[in-house]
Amino acid sequence: METLTEYFTLSDSACDNGDSLKKLLTLFADEAVVTDNRGYVYRGRAQVDQFFNNFFTENVKLKHIFEVHKQENRVEVNWGVVGQKENSQKIFALTGTDLAMLNDQGKIINLRVTTDH
Repeated sequence: METLTEYFTLSDSACDNGDSLKKLLTLFADEAVVTDNRGYVYRGRAQVDQFFNNFFTENVKLKHIFEVHKQENRVEVNWGVVGQKENSQKIFALTGTDLAMLNDQGKIINLRVTTDH
């Protein structure tokens, strides 16, 4: 649970703080798989790092509110976020759920992001 709490906390500062982004990326195992809210799959360190670098470049501000629930072999996080896009300065709000599986070292090996539409 601590890993996902740190992930969402770092997500709020990773847009404008390179150290926060670096710390966030260390929460993922080298063989991690991330599925974004559009269904695109990113496999392995290089693809996962590129996904998050792009995400935190496109969004200049984020503020999450979240609750973490441990289930048998996974962690579920219900979240809401308000953010601002870089190019358009458009403000947006979303809610959703992240499902994560962790390895024995507490690193994220699988993360699926879903948004409520």
